[in-house]
Parts: sequence; C-alpha cells; structure tokens
Amino acid sequence: MEDKERGDNGHNAGGDPPGSPAEIDKREQIRKTRSASQKTKNQQKIPDKSLSRGWKKLGTEKKIGLVFAGIVAFAAIGTLGAYIWGNLQTKWNFTAEHRPKVVIIRPPDLLGSVNCEVTEKAIYLHAGAMRFWVKNIRKGDAVGAFVAPEFKLVPEKKIGNPIFDDLPPITDETCKLQVSPKMKDFPINGGQEVSIDMVQGMEVQSLIRTNSISMTFGGPQKEPEPAVGEDPARVAIAKDAIFQLYAPVCVYYFSEDGERYGSCRSYRLAIKGRIGNPDNYGFSCTESPISGTLEATFMGYCEN
Repeated sequence: MEDKERGDNGHNAGGDPPGSPAEIDKREQIRKTRSASQKTKNQQKIPDKSLSRGWKKLGTEKKIGLVFAGIVAFAAIGTLGAYIWGNLQTKWNFTAEHRPKVVIIRPPDLLGSVNCEVTEKAIYLHAGAMRFWVKNIRKGDAVGAFVAPEFKLVPEKKIGNPIFDDLPPITDETCKLQVSPKMKDFPINGGQEVSIDMVQGMEVQSLIRTNSISMTFGGPQKEPEPAVGEDPARVAIAKDAIFQLYAPVCVYYFSEDGERYGSCRSYRLAIKGRIGNPDNYGFSCTESPISGTLEATFMGYCEN
C-alpha cells in the first residue's frame, strides 16, 4: 500500500529518494516554471496600471506642467500646419493671379450676312465675315491664342435625329479639348483687349450617309457622296424648313509655362428687323441672305 501511494505522488523505485537534495531541487524547478507561466497569464488578462499609478504619484505642479507642455506641443503643431497651409494658399493665389485668363467679353459681330441652302444631299451654310472680342483679364501673358467658332443650323421642327436636333454642346470638357487652330495664333498680354476679324467661311452638313464626317468649317466643300454599300436614304428635311442658327465660340490660349486653357460661350442669331417678335430667331434658307446679331444663350458656357 505504501508503494502505491508513493507511486501516485510521482516517486518510483528508480527515482530520487524522498527528501533528497536532488528531489528537492527538481520540485523547486517545477514550482518556478508553474509560477512563471501563471504570471504570464495574469499579465495578459490584467492591464498594465503602471502609467496610471505613475500619474497618481505625481505632484500637482508636475501634472500641471505636463498638461501645459501637451497644450504647447499641440499649439506648435497647429501653428506649423497653419503656416504650411498659408504658404500653399499664397502660392495658389499667386499662380492664379499671374496666369493668363482670356475670355470672350462681348457677342461676336456678324459683319456680313448668312446664306444657307438645303439640297438633296446636304445643308450648306455660308457665314459672312465676323469680328470676335476677347480680353486677358489677368496679369499673366498668353503667348498664343486663337478663336475657334462653330455654326449649326438646328431645325425648329425636330426630326428625331440628335445629330440635327440637339444644340451644339458646351461642357467643362469643351474648354479642355486639344483643338487644332484654323487661324494664326496671336499673343495677348495681361489686361489687353483684342478684336479678331475672320473672313467668310462655309459649313456643310450631310443629309446622306457618307464615308467621312462632313461637318466642317473652312473653304469650298465638295458635294457629299454616299458611302459604299450604305443605304443612301436622305434625312427628311424640307428645303423651306425653319432653322435657328447657333454659334458656339471658343478661345484657346497658352501661358508662358506651356499650360493650355480655354473659354467658350454659345450664341444664337437674332434676325434683323424681328426684335420683339416671337419668331425673331427662326428663318428658312429660302429667305437667304439673312442678317442679324448674335446673342448669348443662357446655357452653354465654360472656362478654366
């Protein structure tokens, strides 16, 4: 019976005798290992309160000093941030103030008249000589600028085709377009106002399916030819259809550092002699030539 009890307590015939130094040392090692393991578990479960105890041990003067130092540090960070932000704003304001900004300051003058004709294959539009007015309203010089007008006859009676029915669009992206100039560019210094005269141009809008885009502005145009293999069916627009003439005008320009900008506005032709008349904008090509003034529309504007 005694042997069994000894066996249950971890002692066997081959082990160290009870009470021997070796046996005592072994038990001490086991105890230390268990104690260290338990301490680790307790540290994981119980938060470290050394900071809290350390704060409580500090005197009132030291606590006030630490709080004051924290306030000073936050104030210093805020001052530095305000200084950096102020410098950035100053730089942005300086750049914005000293860059060029060219705008169209008044509606273009139609010096000549408008002639148009609706044929079986196309709508032809002849725009007379025009004068455009632009001004650089900032201090920076524009080393190069050019005017890019466009004209479009929009039928008052919609035909269900957005190519003909929709107004010429002007969005923020219009001012960012990489447009190729069709006139010699010119410099315009800060604060300078310039007038630009443009000679007569011609625009053709095809009424049949063609091999290429036929909406152009420039010199003489050829009669559109049907695309090979396409149905040459004509868009149904009568020769005496009533149109309104819209003229989006853009001025594109460059700063000294090569940055490109633009300003665009849309205009509509008001027929001479019909001011105050409800139909003062509509006309038929059979009435050509047409003269009048260009008025700014309420929509269609951008600048950057």
